[in-house]
Amino acid sequence: MAVTSSGSLSDAVFTVLVQIYGAFAQGAGHLHVDDEVILRARADYVPLITRDLEHWPVEGPRTLAATRAMGQLAAHLAMEHGEVTIRLKHYRSAQKAIHRMRGICPFVRPHIR
Repeated sequence: MAVTSSGSLSDAVFTVLVQIYGAFAQGAGHLHVDDEVILRARADYVPLITRDLEHWPVEGPRTLAATRAMGQLAAHLAMEHGEVTIRLKHYRSAQKAIHRMRGICPFVRPHIR
């Protein structure tokens, strides 16, 4: 695992996580993302990023495209509920939908609790 004893992420894992957050935000557009979503995404993806880091140069672009789509879907779900904040329920629903699309997200394999 790339988490050090002090609790900080390695630079490589942090860099990938920031790219993933940025792609989700691009998809989310003007909507606010609840802090709980950001923390849940970190818990969901840091272990996978750590495990598959060596594949990022090849798989990263497709992963970011899938993550943008996840942000778009989460934003749509939030607006459908009359909200301007993406909440955990919107994130989880969008995450499940994207992960069900086999082959769209090769770097981050299905890992849903």
